[in-house]
Amino acid sequence: MHFLIPLDMAQVLSSHKTYVLNGQRGFPQHRHAGSWTIRQESPIRDNLILRDVTCMWGKFLLFYRENGSYLLLSSIVRAPFRSIKNRMLSRKLGVKTIDIGPGSFLRGLSNISMGEGFSCGEGLWLEAVTRYGTQQFNPKLRIGNHVRISHWTHIACTNSVTIGDHVLIGSKVIITDHNHGYFGESATPPSVPPSQRPLEGDRFVIIGANVWLGDGVVVCPGVTFGEGSVAGANAVVTTDVEPYTLVAGVPARPIRRYDVSQGNWIKI
Repeated sequence: MHFLIPLDMAQVLSSHKTYVLNGQRGFPQHRHAGSWTIRQESPIRDNLILRDVTCMWGKFLLFYRENGSYLLLSSIVRAPFRSIKNRMLSRKLGVKTIDIGPGSFLRGLSNISMGEGFSCGEGLWLEAVTRYGTQQFNPKLRIGNHVRISHWTHIACTNSVTIGDHVLIGSKVIITDHNHGYFGESATPPSVPPSQRPLEGDRFVIIGANVWLGDGVVVCPGVTFGEGSVAGANAVVTTDVEPYTLVAGVPARPIRRYDVSQGNWIKI
């Protein structure tokens, strides 16, 4: 059996007709040769297939032009493993879609609730700590819908960490609800090696919806971020951040606040 490869595949696909001989689909050299029959196909389905194929190859070509053959090939090789990993994780976490990059360290998944559309880059360390030495914890790590995280971020929880919807987190960010050792009253003596000090298990972190944490931000135990707030790069946040407020520095201090009536960020 002989087939012709059309010069314009898009034109053939958009014709919405499939040629069938003995139950097999194809494009015959002569439409009326043999016992070929014509079966009308759904134009909506065919157009969707054509659009998806065109979009896929367009992305491949664009990636190749911007990054070269090595990065394209390495991405293609890793893609099946990443897909399998994300499907297994999505089932465990009870979501439809999730995209976690390579080199991740995940622990305590039974104590983590995840929203839809979570995405992160390489090296994510996400841990709901259930035990440390002789200590045992019952942590609750909650992540909302459509949270985006860049590379090498560390999120750790012994009691309660909540991240709202549409939060954007930069690279090398640390979010934790505990310290090694107790501070304040009944503090752990500094003579105890840090790795042997007990973890706090009664603190919390709350990050509201639409918050943006820049690269290198550290969110300390007991902090609440209000909705729409921003932490500048490398800020160490030790106190609560009001909604629609920009903080920066070590320790972080408010420097701007969004004025709804003026539609602008105003210096504080």
